[in-house]
Amino acid sequence: MGADLYVWCEEFRKWDEMMEEYLDVRDESIADEAHKIYEELEKNGMYFRDSYNMTNLLWWLGLNYGRWFAQFENEDDIVPPEKCKEIKEIVLQRAENIKHTKEQKEKYEQAFGSYQRAKQYFDEKLKEFVKFLDKCIEYGGMYASY
Repeated sequence: MGADLYVWCEEFRKWDEMMEEYLDVRDESIADEAHKIYEELEKNGMYFRDSYNMTNLLWWLGLNYGRWFAQFENEDDIVPPEKCKEIKEIVLQRAENIKHTKEQKEKYEQAFGSYQRAKQYFDEKLKEFVKFLDKCIEYGGMYASY
């Protein structure tokens, strides 16, 4: 389980429509075509996955999807570009000022072998997330499923 985030672009909308059609008719050819589109989204950095485990970026930053992230969505469940900018600013600021408790550090040490390894992992994941957010800003927003 986790958060699946997509750049709100034409390819995503096409994939989403195909998946809904597949769920209605269960035609494997539709699923195959939808899978190809999904692979292209992922390959081109138009998809970001944040699993609900110790690798979750928002949890590392002291945030979450259900309460914090949801406030940025509009009535159509889309995060508009200006809100993507706001998310980017907040996560970058949080990353600069991160302070984990002793208990949190111990959990990350246990999961990653050391707190330093965890920090390196999340520094890289943050870079990926920022690139993803930049694409969301450029293409017109984000759709999130969490």
